[in-house]
Amino acid sequence: WGDPYVGNVTSTLTWNPLDFLYPTDPYFEYDNTIWIGTLSINNGATLTILPGGTLRERYNPQRLTINVGGTLDIKAGAFVWIYHFTNNGLLILESIADEEAVVQFYTTDWLGSGTSQIQLFMTGGYENVGGTDYYKWHYVSVPVEDFVPTVFTSATFDFAQYIESNVVSTDNMTGWVSWEGYNYVSGTYPGPTISSLKLGKGYNIWNEPVYNVYTISITGPLNVADVPT
Repeated sequence: WGDPYVGNVTSTLTWNPLDFLYPTDPYFEYDNTIWIGTLSINNGATLTILPGGTLRERYNPQRLTINVGGTLDIKAGAFVWIYHFTNNGLLILESIADEEAVVQFYTTDWLGSGTSQIQLFMTGGYENVGGTDYYKWHYVSVPVEDFVPTVFTSATFDFAQYIESNVVSTDNMTGWVSWEGYNYVSGTYPGPTISSLKLGKGYNIWNEPVYNVYTISITGPLNVADVPT
């Protein structure tokens, strides 16, 4: 291996950006940066990127490729800046219990038909302020077409969509309908239910305090095309 790192990852390999320092130049812009050229992750191999810095393409054009059976696991808090990327294996973008500890992944050229696993961390329950309970709802949208929402609905009944046509007054609450078709205002089940999640559409979720630390994983082929509005 060298700088930039090129070739093939053939086994389990972990890179820590904090090991890539340039202490002789305190003004160097790219401390904690792992530079790569054309790099492939082979069948059966896993490349893990730890938090604390950036995986970055040294020259343009180069390409980072996950081959069939290969895995790229990017830990929460890491940043990946790869102009040319191919995923024919498994890409994992992790999330942990910290609003700032998410993966940042940037590319302008995405190819391949592999699978992506995107983790979302969400708090649960409620917070009491001045005698009033404020429930921790989260707005979510998924990057996988026709995603079956089992990972949401297995943890809570309160996974909802907003039906604008239901709103007939200034009370926006009449628009919220749970995945089972339950209307939060009327207390009835007029529908519609949610069987799959659509690209570009937002949903709302609240889970019980027992699930105060709750991470869901959205797995499937990542959408990289424009979403019609």
